[in-house]
Amino acid sequence: MKMILIGLLVAGSTIALNSKPVQTTSTTATTKDSLLTMLTYGMPVRGIYGETVHQVALKYGFRYYAVAGCVVTENLVDSVRKENDKVSMQIAMRYGINWKEQFEKDIQHQLEINKKEGK
Repeated sequence: MKMILIGLLVAGSTIALNSKPVQTTSTTATTKDSLLTMLTYGMPVRGIYGETVHQVALKYGFRYYAVAGCVVTENLVDSVRKENDKVSMQIAMRYGINWKEQFEKDIQHQLEINKKEGK
């Protein structure tokens, strides 16, 4: 019995040593469930600018979600800030501490592209 077990271990080790490593690839979040969510309140951003902000946010792996309109409580504002700070930290881990500045530049760049394409 010991010989069979040793034989299986040797065979398994040989296969493991001779096999090619498995390559994995990292993918950007694309499904709604895997996206981070930044909460918003107040007047919604609409039109081409709003569409562009949404488009660029998806590239960064997050989406905006409106939790209230213009009338908000101090408690809601505080809760949104705390949650968005957590999300912002996760985005910063991916894109660096100055991700917001780059995000704004990417929005402006995409707006120029959309304007040229007549969107």
